[in-house]
Amino acid sequence: MKFLSGTIIVVALLGLLAFTNPKMDTYTQFIWTQMARQAEKEEQNWLGQLLVTLFPDSVNNQIAKQTIRDDYVFFSFYETNVGDQRLKFVGILNNFFPTETKEKIEQDAAKRLAEREAAEKARQAAAMPIAQ
Repeated sequence: MKFLSGTIIVVALLGLLAFTNPKMDTYTQFIWTQMARQAEKEEQNWLGQLLVTLFPDSVNNQIAKQTIRDDYVFFSFYETNVGDQRLKFVGILNNFFPTETKEKIEQDAAKRLAEREAAEKARQAAAMPIAQ
């Protein structure tokens, strides 16, 4: 009898996880909300506030295009490139949890920016004519 009740509990838990695995629409809405909150905090970013407020469908479509979703039936991993940031979340039970710390995200963004600047300097140096 204990085996049967244990099996029922496990099956019910797995069913709950599968049923509450968030879809892409839910994720794009979550990211849009996060972007809107961030734009409100950064008062000088009026263009970002305007875009997020006036064109939510366009913003959601862009988020979806920049997102990779790995669906594992009971949960999903999401990776989104927004500007210089790469956001990584796990979606489970209709919630999203970051898989990297804010410090790691900022370090990665700074590293990519430094790499871009170095590549730009190299390209400019290669384009300069050599004085004879």
